[in-house]
Formats: sequence, C-alpha cells, structure tokens
Amino acid sequence: TIRLKATIDLVAELAIAQDSVSLDQYLERGSQLSDQLNDNQSRIKIQLAKGFFYSYSSHKEDANPIYARLIAESRLLGDSIFLASIHEEIGKILVNNLQYTEALKYFHVALPIYEVLDIRKTMDVLLGIDGCYWYLREYSKSLFYARKGLRIADSLGAVEMKARFRNT
Repeated sequence: TIRLKATIDLVAELAIAQDSVSLDQYLERGSQLSDQLNDNQSRIKIQLAKGFFYSYSSHKEDANPIYARLIAESRLLGDSIFLASIHEEIGKILVNNLQYTEALKYFHVALPIYEVLDIRKTMDVLLGIDGCYWYLREYSKSLFYARKGLRIADSLGAVEMKARFRNT
C-alpha cells in the first residue's frame, strides 16, 4: 500500500506538471496496483488526477465525464465521507481553474455530508464556498458562509481556521 500511496502522489504531481507521457504510464501503474489490492478508493483517486490533468489542459471538456464517472463509482462504494471528499476535491480543482459556479455545485453536495459526519471538513468546504461566492461578487452569500465557518471554528477552538475565515 505504500507503493500505491506513492503512485497516487506522483500521479497528482505529474498532472500538475502537465507531463502527459509520464502521467499515462503512472496512471496505468496505479490502476494495476489498486486492482491488485482491490482498493477502489485508490483507483478513484488515481483517475481523479486524470480529470485534474484535463482541467488544466486544452482538453477541459474531457474532465467532466471523468468526474461524473468517479462520482457514480464513489456512490457505489457506500462511503459517504469518501463521496464528499471526491466532491470537495473536484470543487477545489474547478476553483483553481476559475470555474466558481461549477465548483459551488460540488461543494454544496459535500457540505451536508460533512455537516453530519465530519465537522472539521465542513470548515474546509465552507471556506471553498465562501471564496467562490466572493469571486462571483455575491458578497452577501460569501459573508453568510464565512460567518457559518467562523462559528464552527470558534466552537472547536480551531484558531487557524478562524484566522482564515476572518481574512476572507
């Protein structure tokens, strides 16, 4: 599993670097390792890097079918936290690609799952939603989500997150 984790990390770095030749090689390697270990979550994470690669390339339109397939596969696993994390990661990719309206759709799916199952991850998603609305110049919505995140950060004593919400 250490080799698989290293491969996932390497695939993500190659996607960022837009190294398509090496990326294809390690996508295949990672897929084989995850199949050998029967690790569906890792296989999905590896394919997420492929969507990330397309999001930053001249083939942006090829990313959306990948994301749709990964979400469908994540639902089949029955792990709500993992499903929320895939939505969150896709949202972050879209934010980095300046697709704020599209990112909000993914963040808003992750939010209610995290609100029930992982309050700390809720803050991360609220920060993403707050930022999207701010960039879209929907300041009242941005402020609403920032205040919601700040209340959670206050209740948990999460000083770093409080500072991040106060700086938005």
